[in-house]
Amino acid sequence: MTVLCIVLMRLAAGYHFFSEGMKKFEPDQIKKTEGFLRGATGPMGDYFNSFAPGPHRAYELLNRPHKWDSLAEEEEAEINKWQGEYSKYLAEVRNRNKPIEAKNKEIAKSGEGEPDELELVDTQFPPHGSYGDWARQIVADWEGQLEEFASRAKLDDQGQHLAERAYLRAKIKLGQYLESIEQEVEEYQHELWRLEELKHEVHNEGGSLPYMDDRIADQQRSAAATPLPWIAEVGAIEKRLHEDLLELAPEGAEPEKVVAALHPTTELDQVNTIVTWVVVGSGALLFVGLFTRVAAVVAAGFLCSVIATQPPWVYGANTQFFYYQLFEVTGLLLLAAVGAGRWLGIDGLIGACCCGEKCETKTT
Repeated sequence: MTVLCIVLMRLAAGYHFFSEGMKKFEPDQIKKTEGFLRGATGPMGDYFNSFAPGPHRAYELLNRPHKWDSLAEEEEAEINKWQGEYSKYLAEVRNRNKPIEAKNKEIAKSGEGEPDELELVDTQFPPHGSYGDWARQIVADWEGQLEEFASRAKLDDQGQHLAERAYLRAKIKLGQYLESIEQEVEEYQHELWRLEELKHEVHNEGGSLPYMDDRIADQQRSAAATPLPWIAEVGAIEKRLHEDLLELAPEGAEPEKVVAALHPTTELDQVNTIVTWVVVGSGALLFVGLFTRVAAVVAAGFLCSVIATQPPWVYGANTQFFYYQLFEVTGLLLLAAVGAGRWLGIDGLIGACCCGEKCETKTT
């Protein structure tokens, strides 16, 4: 009866891990992984958060507590200088476009000839401020995608010119959108600053109070959701850029390589892939009883890492699954301790074969 219970426990744990791992192959799983890591709390919360910085490091670059109107004099002087130089550049572009616009109007009236292209503004972003660092990261990523796309698609000179103009149009839309939400981002970062001040106040008072902990937890949840619409809108602009670029790909280009150039592998993708194969692999090994001790220890370690994202002693942590996870960790360690693959598992067959060879050698 004891052996039967151990075998059933191994099969149940193996099936559970394998089935949960197979779910991670679903298309939207990467979003679930990101949400899971972003929701981590406790002592290791920042560590788990670092694996999900968001599109173009959005969370990392936007989640910066900053008090309103607290720029240093040097920063304000740098912004003023940038504004003057950028305004001068915009005026120069407008002046260069005026004769082209006039010529295009004449062409439109006569109906003869093709209009000339207007010069597109190369949008720039302020050196300091609420969204500047994120904007520059987005642009840097787009430039990398554009370069890789042009290389894989083997664009000719005309194709590269059109791709560059598509990139500049997307950059203009990005600048217009980010400028429209500048005040919202400033308010968001100010609220983060107030939240940090509240945490310091609670800490300095020598402990935590339930009503203060509830208030901090509510503000953290609210803050976590604030950037989502901004990220979605930037994602829509990026999607349109990708569509424009894909239309420029020549017929001979390999579709998979071209698409991959616009969707480079991120650290989150790597984490999701590793986790998927760890869960699927340990589940399959447990189910068939192969390398059972190793598989059980790896599976238990994985569950411990999951528990570490929501430590039960941290106020506000989601402990909904803590006890079942703790129970499963205990069961996995038991399977590792007894070597559960010895019974109705491949480990048992390997052991029997090895034992048989040793017995024959001794007899001989």
